[in-house]
Amino acid sequence: MGSRKDLDLLTQFYIDRIKPSWKNLVEHAQAMYDTPEEAFNILSKNAGNNLKDTDLRRFHLVSFIVDETDKKINKGKGPRTIISENLETCCKLIGRPFHSVGPSKTQMNENRKLRSASYTWTYDQTVEAIVEKRRRVLSDPEVKKKFNKWRKEEFEEKEFYAYLNKQIHKNKK
Repeated sequence: MGSRKDLDLLTQFYIDRIKPSWKNLVEHAQAMYDTPEEAFNILSKNAGNNLKDTDLRRFHLVSFIVDETDKKINKGKGPRTIISENLETCCKLIGRPFHSVGPSKTQMNENRKLRSASYTWTYDQTVEAIVEKRRRVLSDPEVKKKFNKWRKEEFEEKEFYAYLNKQIHKNKK
């Protein structure tokens, strides 16, 4: 199973069935780190990393849309068009199964069979949700500043595109 230092903190607490609290923090830090400086360095290093998981997912989504907008073949296209062309990828990034999103009105007019099927989300709801997430990041100066800083310092492009290539939601037909 490895040494205790190899396991992450929550796994250790689960194994030991210990509830983390301020009272027992010192005791557990002493068991995990050799010196107080080492524990303090870990705390201070991670103190600046205060992005929530939802912020990270939204930042990945906006980063993908910005990258697609910057491509030469997409010059002159608006965000809705880019989102429509890459809807499956955008659905992965917001955690919405693509097979649960209905077709667009144009697709329904071209193929009448699509009208009778029921979907959890409509096409317009999904595209509007993605556009709104993008707008929230790029229009608020504070969030945009965080986004740009994250993109320069922490964004791992190779890992991101490897994540996109994995199929998250399998089609259940």
